[in-house]
Amino acid sequence: MTKKTKLKEDLANKEQESISEGKEKIGHEDDQQSESTHEEPKELNLQQEIADLKDKYLRAEAEVQNIRRISDQQVTKARLYGIETFAKSILSVGDNLERALDSLNTNQDIKAALEGIELTLKDYEKSLESSGITYINPINEKFNAEQHQAMSMVEDDKLEENSIKQVIQKGYLLYDRVLRPAMVVVSKKPKDKKNNI
Repeated sequence: MTKKTKLKEDLANKEQESISEGKEKIGHEDDQQSESTHEEPKELNLQQEIADLKDKYLRAEAEVQNIRRISDQQVTKARLYGIETFAKSILSVGDNLERALDSLNTNQDIKAALEGIELTLKDYEKSLESSGITYINPINEKFNAEQHQAMSMVEDDKLEENSIKQVIQKGYLLYDRVLRPAMVVVSKKPKDKKNNI
């Protein structure tokens, strides 16, 4: 082989190599472009998803704030006006007491006034009962420190020890909660007379 042919072959090989390198570069650039076009929609989708999540978060937070505000208003209304039904029922008791006093002033018939006061007391008890208030009248029951307040102790051999002998003042329950304990006299066993001698 002559130098010329060898040079021609080398030149042809180099051209071939550069052509194949060029094709590879073009193919690689196409791959990069296709990857970047795939990445752009993914990035756009992620940004859209982030925006959607932010929007949902803000809406949920606003909803929670609205629920808090509404519940605070309802609690305030319940605290201020929860006694309204009870107050209305108690007004009739006051009206009946005024009528009883008027009848005592104009009429000397005590029996009529007594009947009026008894009716007023019944009306009062109905008002309390309709509001969930019941009275504690524990005569002859065992002493219960949660519902009773012992005012004194009296010896009594007929009753069991720590039984309630007398109710000085009725107690009241609001459903199952004690509004006022009953003031009571509690029995105790008498001391043996033999021990006192």
